[in-house]
Amino acid sequence: EKKEEEEEKIERRIELLKAFDVNPNANNVYKHNFGKTPSTRSIDALKENEVRGADIWLMSPPCQPYARIGNQRDSEDPRARAFLNLIRLIDSMETPPEYVFVENVKNFEASHTHKQLLNVLRRRGYNFKEFLLSPQAIGIPNTRLRYYLVGKRTHCESEGTSDEKVTDGEDAMSLQSVVSMDFPESNIITGSIDHGFCVGDFVDKTMESEVVESLLLSKERLVRAGDFRFDVVTTSSTSSTTFAKGYGDKGHFRGSGPVLLMRRKMDDNTGRVVYEPCDADPKSSLGEITDIGSGNASDSGGHGGDDECENSPKRAKMKQLPGFRMVGEDELVRLFSKEEMLHLQGYPPSFSFPQKEVISEKQGRGLVGNSVNVVVIAHLLSHLFHFM
Repeated sequence: EKKEEEEEKIERRIELLKAFDVNPNANNVYKHNFGKTPSTRSIDALKENEVRGADIWLMSPPCQPYARIGNQRDSEDPRARAFLNLIRLIDSMETPPEYVFVENVKNFEASHTHKQLLNVLRRRGYNFKEFLLSPQAIGIPNTRLRYYLVGKRTHCESEGTSDEKVTDGEDAMSLQSVVSMDFPESNIITGSIDHGFCVGDFVDKTMESEVVESLLLSKERLVRAGDFRFDVVTTSSTSSTTFAKGYGDKGHFRGSGPVLLMRRKMDDNTGRVVYEPCDADPKSSLGEITDIGSGNASDSGGHGGDDECENSPKRAKMKQLPGFRMVGEDELVRLFSKEEMLHLQGYPPSFSFPQKEVISEKQGRGLVGNSVNVVVIAHLLSHLFHFM
């Protein structure tokens, strides 16, 4: 009977009540895939009657107030208002959502907003768990260290009033919680950091030459890059750096994500020039391996910009990361396409972009760089629904 009940829970249909986003490009992609356009209603002005009835709240608020590369204004940043309003709604609603999920950049867990969130969740009777996770730990060859919180309401509220404030000092310190770096138990089966995928599993090896050429970094751009060290990856690479919102932009392409090493050759049958991704980097060197958090990452305004791996000593991460190196003007490296970026973020093949007249390559890359890894989130939601 318990097994049948569990299977019934797993098969229970989830109905989407409302989605919110103010980015018109993101909303066009959402509508293209799901047939509905998210509301552009300002979240910082939402009222209880507009969100009442939803059992699950999935929240990925702006990261700029908390990113380590930035002003770190925290709750004082105007971009934090939307999330602070959602926290207030959870606190004041007669029946808050049964489940909550939060995603943000590393360093959110050290913010005042985070303390306010925990204060409200504890008062409203939530059991919750916090994580700092990267998809590389489950075999995906891309690093994206992010903060996550999953919470389930027990209906046993603690003492306290909604007027309580989190302040610096003992009260604030008492709200500190344990943030795990390990993936929790779930029904999702993937790999591990030692037994996972390679970059080549996510690369389009049939890409037309004209498309490849549009993604190649020109000699001029490489010359302007000077002695900058790129994250040069091949099809056999088992790691790659975080894609940022500015990935591929002329002013931000340095440090906004990996580049793929290519070779050019002549097709014997057609006589045409074709391009192939390299399966090894002859110029890679263990002596050039560096830590992702050493300054090559840049925050371009999205969740994709914060540097990685600072929680661990640099040497502990060296063997897991590719070598950063300069790229000669005679070498061929290209950007990842927006579709390849989607695949590395765990999106299924059925998820796609509208035609290029609606979403350009640049706009698509920006959206993916500002997105989330859906496989990581699937793990966490499975744990939330079935193991908490």
